[in-house]
Amino acid sequence: MDVRQQPMNMQQMSVGQRVDMVANVLQYPALTILVFMRRRCGYRTLRPFQIVLMFLLMQLVPAIFSQHCTLVNGCSGGTGSSDAFFTFSWAFLIWAFVQRWLRWRDLTRGKAWHSYSRGISHFEFLARLPLPSFLPQIRPSFLYRVLDAGVVIGFAMLIGGIPALHGLAQWLFFAAFCMAFVENYVYDKQLDRELDLLDSVVEGQIHAELAQRYSGASVVRATAPSLSETAGIPTGIGPDIARQVEARQKTGHGIAPDKLATA
Repeated sequence: MDVRQQPMNMQQMSVGQRVDMVANVLQYPALTILVFMRRRCGYRTLRPFQIVLMFLLMQLVPAIFSQHCTLVNGCSGGTGSSDAFFTFSWAFLIWAFVQRWLRWRDLTRGKAWHSYSRGISHFEFLARLPLPSFLPQIRPSFLYRVLDAGVVIGFAMLIGGIPALHGLAQWLFFAAFCMAFVENYVYDKQLDRELDLLDSVVEGQIHAELAQRYSGASVVRATAPSLSETAGIPTGIGPDIARQVEARQKTGHGIAPDKLATA
């Protein structure tokens, strides 16, 4: 590919393609807290390249955190902020590979688990709690799209005032926003796939009813089906074609459903 054409291709990308690209990038920092907030993450979700890359990146990031800054007191030098972040990066590296090894062991033992699973939230029990009738039931999607990242953000705000944990708090805050974006992106993609499947079922039913209507076995109306009759699908046989079918039925010459488009 010609390098000179690359900026033009970026400009020609649709909004959806740009969102896909952003989500693919943000899933890397989101992974650093995903392994702690979820259990049983999928084998291919924990790819060694992503794990090692983020670990190496986090080894370089603490240089940014050598300053402890507040809106009131300004910035003051200090290296203690890097120590907690280094510890966190090593904990991420070790636990990510442990989870990946556990998933591989499950696969080799025949335990079915999706290799792209983003894991099970530690707060999933909240969706099963019996709540009073006047309170809305907690939906599992809320836990994964909002609560997990919200807990990390709250924890980051809680420890952000401690100078020795300032750098770690900054990273957790950033990674939590990345996780929230990615989780909502994944949720929307999965919802689109399920709705596409549902739409195909609805369209199949409408097509079957339409074929039966114009099969010659029933009386054809001269008007096209309304949207309420086609499950909101703005399609149907126009009045001109309907009249042609009706005329052929009256003369005893039915028209096959697959010939309607050429009638």
